[in-house]
Order: sequence, then structure tokens, then C-alpha cells
Amino acid sequence: MKDGQTKARSDSLYARCTPEQREELLVFLVELGGPYSKALEMLEKWGVRASLGSLSNFVSQHSLDWRLKRAAVLAAEADGKLPDGWEKSRKLAMAQKEFELAFRDLTLPEFVALERLELDKKSAKTKAKLEDRKLTIAERRIKLLENNQAKASAELKKLRDPETANSDAEREAILDEVDRIMGLKK
Repeated sequence: MKDGQTKARSDSLYARCTPEQREELLVFLVELGGPYSKALEMLEKWGVRASLGSLSNFVSQHSLDWRLKRAAVLAAEADGKLPDGWEKSRKLAMAQKEFELAFRDLTLPEFVALERLELDKKSAKTKAKLEDRKLTIAERRIKLLENNQAKASAELKKLRDPETANSDAEREAILDEVDRIMGLKK
């Protein structure tokens, strides 16, 4: 089952097979391209009743996730089999080749689902970057407002100072400066 999916129905083919049976069934159908009729015979031998429809649903719902996991396993195995002295770039290229081979026979719906998964990942990253940017801008605005508040408070302190006799023109200039700092005047 894919991460984030709801639990499989208890009467589904997925739920009625063991993990080993599911793996063997997917290898037979997806990797080896075996016919559904033979897959039904395999299921019958295991004591699992199934129809062509349930088998088709099983493959369409679980083959892409299985391919992704299988590709990762094959790529890791290929990397592990290479000599330690090999350059990292060669090891990565070999692992990538194994990964690509796992997807050589994708059906159109599987390809579309894989592309959609890739687009969803990119979209999530873009949204996260945008939210980070918004947060940075908000933090800058807060800092600017705090600085302006401090400047305005300092100017207003001049007005409240009982020892300073401010003329009307000076008071007006101070209030204009406070308005400018607070963005009320330009």
C-alpha cells in the first residue's frame, strides 16, 4: 500500500494475499509480463479466490508503488555490487541505469501517475520556498516597524520632556517627523 492511502478493504485481493504473494504476483505480472490467466492459477494454488477484475484492480492500484520500491532496491543492489574503487559518478550512473530499467515498460496511466507524483513533489517544494519567502518578508516588516516605533518614541519623548520648551513650530516639526516615520506622511 502507498503511504497516505487508506487501509485496504478486507475483501480486496491485496488484503487476502500475504506480502510474499503480492510480491510474487507483481513480479510475474509487471516485471515478467505474465498473463492474467496464469496469475489466476497461481492465486488458486495459494487458496486465494480472485476474478480478472480484482486482479486488474490490484495491478492498477499497486504496480506503480511496487515499481518505485523495486527500482530503489535494484539501484541499491547495483551500487553494492560495484567495486569500492569505482568513482562515485560511475556508481551513480549504474544505479540510475538500474532504476531506469525498472520503468522501461510503464503503461501510459503509470507514466502519467509517475509524472503527477514528480510534479506534486516539485509543487510542494515551490510552495515551501514561497512560504519561507513570505515569512522572511514578514520578519523584515516587523523589524522595520519596531525600528520605526523606536524612532517615533524618541521623537515623542522630546515633546513630553518638561525641561524642554518647544515652540509651536518645533512641536509641529516633531509631529511631522513622527507621522513620516510611521508612514502617515511622505
